[in-house]
Amino acid sequence: MIIIGHKEVEFSPFFWIDKEEDIKKTPPNSVVIFKKEDSNYVELVKHCKQNNIIYANEVKNIKDALIASANGASFLLVSENKFAKKLQKIANDYLFNAKIVSRITNDKELEFFAKLGIDGVIFPEGEIKNG
Repeated sequence: MIIIGHKEVEFSPFFWIDKEEDIKKTPPNSVVIFKKEDSNYVELVKHCKQNNIIYANEVKNIKDALIASANGASFLLVSENKFAKKLQKIANDYLFNAKIVSRITNDKELEFFAKLGIDGVIFPEGEIKNG
């Protein structure tokens, strides 16, 4: 299981971006993240792919997850437990390269998501907001 943002685990933080210029402000070991529904999604994906930048997409439905995975996102961030479980099954069935990552707030949730078979989890400390 991938664990992002835990104080006892080394991790590459997810840095939220809104535009290409924001990428220059992120540390080299970070993962940039943006929403699939952002109006400049296509441009951000293209920039990341052309520059070999690891990126994540926050997704809220299966269609957006499929498109993000097809576009080469390394991580798909989800917030709802039921959706994480459903999306993980689809990712396993279709052999996504992207890892499914679910938000959690405390250590007690680790076992729950491990039992669901979710690829990874992210604590609030693993997400750095823009600005």
